[in-house]
Amino acid sequence: MLIFLLLPVILSGCNALKWPVEPEGCKVRTYINYPLAPYVSARYGDKLPTRAMILPFVVPENFAQPGADVPNVGRELAVEFAAQFRGAGAIPVVEMYNVDRWPGRREDFATGNYQALQLARNAGFDFLVVGYLEDLKGDDFFNIQVKLIDVSNNITLHHSLLRAYSRDRLWSREFGRSWFVQEHPNNYSFPEIIDESARCGVEAMMSDEQTPNR
Repeated sequence: MLIFLLLPVILSGCNALKWPVEPEGCKVRTYINYPLAPYVSARYGDKLPTRAMILPFVVPENFAQPGADVPNVGRELAVEFAAQFRGAGAIPVVEMYNVDRWPGRREDFATGNYQALQLARNAGFDFLVVGYLEDLKGDDFFNIQVKLIDVSNNITLHHSLLRAYSRDRLWSREFGRSWFVQEHPNNYSFPEIIDESARCGVEAMMSDEQTPNR
C-alpha cells in the first residue's frame, strides 16, 4: 500500500529531473594535441623509462569543499589524473609532486608555465602535467584547463578545456525534498566530478588525433 502512496512523489521527482539522465559525463575542447605514444617513441626510443610529473591543480583562491577541514581539491585532481595517466601506459613513471604552491603557479599557466617547468626539470622529469580549475559557476560541474608539456624543449603536447559534471547533488537535492528521504546539504558531488575529470582528461591526452591538423 505504501508504494502506491509514494509512487506519485517518486514520479514527480523523476519528471523534475527529466529522468533518465546520465549521472556523470564530460565534454572536451582540444586546442593542441600531438599523439603521445609516437612522440615518446620517436624522441626517447629505448632510453630509460620516461617520467611525468603532475603538479596539484591550481584552484580558485576562495574555493573550498563544503564541510572539509582542508581544501585539497587541487591535490585530489592531481592524484586522480596521475592514476589514470599511469594506467594509460604511454609514460611508464607518473608521479604527483608533493608541493601545493610555487612561484607564479597561477600567473604562469597562461604564459608558459616556466616556474613549473623548472620544478620538473630540477627533479629530473621528462614531462609535466599542469591543470587549472576555473572559477566555479555551479556546484555540479568543473571547467578545467589541462596541459601536457615536454620539459626538455617546453613544447606543449596537449592543451584542452574540459567540463566534467555529476548529477548526484541535483538528485540528492530533488529527492531530499520528499518527506521520506533525508537531505544531506553537504553532499556535494566533487568526488564524482574529480573522477570524471581525470578519466576524460587523460583520454583526451591519449587521443591519436592531431590537433590542429597539419
